[in-house]
This record gives sequence, structure tokens and C-alpha cells, in this order.
Amino acid sequence: MRRRLSNSGSARSALQTFVPARRRHPDEWTAATSSRHLEYRAAHPVRAGSVAIVCVSNRPQNLGLVLENVLAQRHRDVELVYVANTDRFDASSIDTALSVAREQLRRVTILSRSAEVTLGECLNAAIAHSDARFIARDGA
Repeated sequence: MRRRLSNSGSARSALQTFVPARRRHPDEWTAATSSRHLEYRAAHPVRAGSVAIVCVSNRPQNLGLVLENVLAQRHRDVELVYVANTDRFDASSIDTALSVAREQLRRVTILSRSAEVTLGECLNAAIAHSDARFIARDGA
């Protein structure tokens, strides 16, 4: 029950939520599901069209290449979240490259995590620092 509350915001199961719709009748079920989805989206709006590019790398010297790839994209409502997954990352050495990126992108976030942190934890940290609707993953 606790998991269902934290994930969906409600303790009601799908069958309770769609009481008038019966699964035996696919048209009823589809209509009920669609209307509930629209209600949820109206109550929880998301930013339309915003994109975050997430990159986790243990080679911070390649940040310049990542920035080149990101800046080559046509879509400009882009946010870059870069996670340096290494113990030898010096943020002050990349100020020039970042100043160019910050002028052209909506937001640039640079995070640093220890080399012992897993790729999944780094990706989760990057996603947590973004409010974009779509997440793209770049490898470096």
C-alpha cells in the first residue's frame, strides 16, 4: 500500500478508479482510461517540448566534445545535465566552454560524483536536477 501511495498518489486500484468501466468491454475501458488520463494531465501539467540531455562520463576531459554535440542540435529549448563520474574533476578548468554553452542553452548543470557511484545513481541524480519533459541520454 505504501508503494502504491508514493507512486500514484492514490491508494485506489485501477479497478476501483474505473468502476463504471468493465475490462470485458474494451471500448468502455479505453474511454474511461482516456478520460482519467486527461484528468491527471490537467491536474499535473508538464512543460511542453522541453528537452534535457543527460550525460554521465568518467572522462571529464571530453566535456568539450559533449558540448559540441549538444550545441549542434537544432532544438534550442535544451537543458544539459553533465555528471562527471570521477574523483579527478576540476570544474574551474571548463569555465570557457561552459560560458559558450550557457549563452546558447536554456540551462547547463554540471554535477560531480565519486568514481564509486554507479552509472544508475549518476543518471538518477542528473534526472533529479532537470524539470524537462523529455530526457535524452548522451554517452561520453
